[in-house]
Amino acid sequence: MIFALIAASVLTTSRTETRLTRYHAQKAELGAVAEAGVNLAILQLLDPAGPAPPTDATPFTIDFAGRQVVVAIQDEAGKVDLNTAPEELLRQLFSTAGLDLDASQAMAERILDWREPGLLKRPNGAKADDYRAVGLPYGPRNAPFESVEEARLVLGMIPALYDRLVPSLTVYSQNPWPNPDFAGLDVLRSLPGIGDDQADAILRERAARAAAGQSSVLRGHAFTITDRVEERGATRAGKRAVIRLTGLAAAPYLVYFWN
Repeated sequence: MIFALIAASVLTTSRTETRLTRYHAQKAELGAVAEAGVNLAILQLLDPAGPAPPTDATPFTIDFAGRQVVVAIQDEAGKVDLNTAPEELLRQLFSTAGLDLDASQAMAERILDWREPGLLKRPNGAKADDYRAVGLPYGPRNAPFESVEEARLVLGMIPALYDRLVPSLTVYSQNPWPNPDFAGLDVLRSLPGIGDDQADAILRERAARAAAGQSSVLRGHAFTITDRVEERGATRAGKRAVIRLTGLAAAPYLVYFWN
C-alpha cells in the first residue's frame, strides 16, 4: 500500500509538471507572437507603398505563425496632452468623464498646478501644502508630466476616474489641441463645438475611410501600439509599445516604451 501511494504521488506530480511545462511553453510562444505583432505593425507604419493601417485605435488583425494577432494603433495626436492642453480642454474632458462642473474645474486646475513651476496655486488647484494636508508624502512635480501614469498622483484622481481617462491622455503629442482625425469619442466630445451627434458622425466617416484604405500615417507623430493573441482556453499574451516615427532612414523610429 505504501509503495502504491508513493507511485500514485509520483504519477500525479509528473502529470502536474507536464501540464505546467506545456503551459509555460505555450505562454512563451504566444509572447513571441505578440512581440512579432508589434514589430509587424511598425513595419506597416513605415511602409510608404503598402496600405496604411488605421491609427485611431480601430482594431485590425495580422496573421503570423498560424495565429491571428489583434492589433490597435493610436496616433498620440488624437489624445489630450497633459503638458500642453489648455484649461478649458482639461475641464471639458473631466466633464465628459462624468464629473460635475465644480469638480471638473478643480481637477483641471490641479493638473495645471502639477505641471507648472512655482508655489502659487490656482483658486481650485493644489500645491504641496494641499497634498500634505491630506496625508500624502509628496507634492506636485512643478514640472511637466513624465508619463500618463503620473496623473494618478494628482490630488483627487481616484482609480475609477483615471481608468476612464487614461485612453484619452498622452505626454507625447506636444500639441495643445487633439487632432479630431485620430481622437476617440471622449476626446471628440471634449473639443469645442463638437456635440454627441457630430462626434458620432466623425467616427462613422473615419471608419468609412479606413475601410476604403484611406488611413493616414504622419511622420514625426508618436503612436501607441497594443496587441493581443489568444490560444484555445485561457492562455493569452499581449504587448504594448509607444514609438515615434522620425522620418530618418538611419533611425526610422524611436522607442519610448515597450513591454
